[in-house]
Amino acid sequence: MILQGEKLTKYFAGILAVADVDMSLGENEVLGIMGPNGAGKTTLFNLLSGYYRPTKGSVTLLQNNITNCKPYQIVQMGLARTFQLVRPFQELTVLQNVMVGSIFGPEKTVSMSEGKNKAMDVLDFVELSHRAQALGKTLNIQERKRLEIARALASNPRVLLLDEVLAGLTPTESQKAVGLIKKIRKEKKLSIIMVEHVMKALMELSDRLVVLNYGRKIAEGTPDEVIQEKEVIKAYLGEKTSA
Repeated sequence: MILQGEKLTKYFAGILAVADVDMSLGENEVLGIMGPNGAGKTTLFNLLSGYYRPTKGSVTLLQNNITNCKPYQIVQMGLARTFQLVRPFQELTVLQNVMVGSIFGPEKTVSMSEGKNKAMDVLDFVELSHRAQALGKTLNIQERKRLEIARALASNPRVLLLDEVLAGLTPTESQKAVGLIKKIRKEKKLSIIMVEHVMKALMELSDRLVVLNYGRKIAEGTPDEVIQEKEVIKAYLGEKTSA
């Protein structure tokens, strides 16, 4: 397995956010994380990427224990992520935004010219090169989402965490984003974990699903298996009660 989390647990001021979650990600696999609002999905992402340290448990990336590593160290070791709230550097150009990832993301030192060339290649890949000289603050939501993915890809990751990249997009824009994720998997050969509320897209893209509810893992399996689980149906639809 390329990434593993074991018994991941996180408390905030005594409130349990994630409880004893085991998860794993294989080479070139897409793992979907689903659950109702407040289920602990983004907290799990933050534990995997070093933005939070677990109260208990461990994270292993490429057979290295990264539990106590800082986020920038984890990026340099091969794990990059996007954020649910997309915030580009407003006064930098799109190209400069991506150069931040291409220069400071990789472990080895990268020159400005190398960083620029890498950034332009990534912008071509995500079909945003025509906006290379535009300021970050001028982008619409669809372009900002692609910029967020481009910054992550520019760090040359082995594992990519995508946090609600379809949120706020129209159906047409969402389908284009799904196409981009498929392209990333096929051409970049990355392992991907997705948190997403657009269930159709999550089912279409994921090889496996992990379902969280109140911070606990309640189901894991293929999309077809998971949607038939009683605990999953209960978490999303509730239970019928007799009169």
